[in-house]
Amino acid sequence: MVFIVILILTVCGNGGTKLPAVPSDYVGKTNPLGQDAAAAGKALYDERCASCHEAAGAGDGPADSGLDPKPANWIEVVKVAGDDFLFWRISESRGLAPFNSEMPAQKGILTKEQIWQVVTSIKSFK
Repeated sequence: MVFIVILILTVCGNGGTKLPAVPSDYVGKTNPLGQDAAAAGKALYDERCASCHEAAGAGDGPADSGLDPKPANWIEVVKVAGDDFLFWRISESRGLAPFNSEMPAQKGILTKEQIWQVVTSIKSFK
């Protein structure tokens, strides 16, 4: 029985989206903001992220052509990522192994509260 459950979870689990471990500086961080932060987060997302990640987070925005690797599909990532991963990824970004993406780090550009607002918005993508 246990084997069957493990097999089902493996096959149906997260659609193959594998995430690296979150660094200790970020592990366990949880979003202190409620859903009311989603509107402010959406405005920031639209301004800073949608051109590459697309307005609904599918990772195929108008500026994604030629990017290698392609922008993350947030719709898939949020299915398996915790708040700590999302906050870390948005904060640190560019050149961050194993991603090695062109995504600019938002740490130092956005405040921590603004990054959490973006996390709130991203977590609403379905």
